[in-house]
Amino acid sequence: MKLSYRYLPLEVALSEISAVRAGKIDVIANLGKEDFHLRPFTDQGVSQERLIEIRTNFFDLLGVKSGDVIDIPPKTDIDSIFTKNSQLLLHDLNPIDGFSKDVWSYLTLRVLPDFALWRWPDNAEERFLGGAERSAFQRLWQRAYILGPDLASDLQEDEAVNIFERPEALGGNKRLSKFFAEYIVKNRGVTGSKSGEKIISTKIVKQAAKRLRRTMSVQVVQTMSDNELSEHIANTFKDAFAYEISR
Repeated sequence: MKLSYRYLPLEVALSEISAVRAGKIDVIANLGKEDFHLRPFTDQGVSQERLIEIRTNFFDLLGVKSGDVIDIPPKTDIDSIFTKNSQLLLHDLNPIDGFSKDVWSYLTLRVLPDFALWRWPDNAEERFLGGAERSAFQRLWQRAYILGPDLASDLQEDEAVNIFERPEALGGNKRLSKFFAEYIVKNRGVTGSKSGEKIISTKIVKQAAKRLRRTMSVQVVQTMSDNELSEHIANTFKDAFAYEISR
């Protein structure tokens, strides 16, 4: 069966952001609105009951029985929990829908608006719209889809940003981004034998990502074997580490 999630046009999303940012949220009423559209050539659209189930399941994962975001413990890492469980929460989400900004605008503004507001109290508009870089939830789903939920949830935010902020270079290459992320996670606590400095830091990851993007203009990583790619990434981090500690 070809199931489509709901697409919320940008103009509708923009008109609704102010109310959500002000905390004027009525999920049931908003789910009843028919100002969305579905992906063409589908048999049916996702039901209101299924969308409510997503909310309920997310509350359960956060250990909140009241169904109110006010009861989410203050230090809860909501990003990590969503990332680790996004493939289960949205098990029927077709990747075509998952990579659509309009779908995530709908999910954020109509299904999970209070969660987004709790997570991003600064109310930045871009958090409530779909988008792979700055959205409240699409960026997390995309990381889990490409890297796998366990690896994606092990990344720190600045580490993930360096992989996915330029998806055409790193995040857009599933195999490359997985090897890059795996190196970060496996070596986060390792220190250089001479310097005693950690070989993984925000600056080093950023430097390694830059170097890897540059080498991709002259090296075709797609043709590398797993061992060759692993060694290439290790050497890239080694060079980035040497550069940063020499500064």
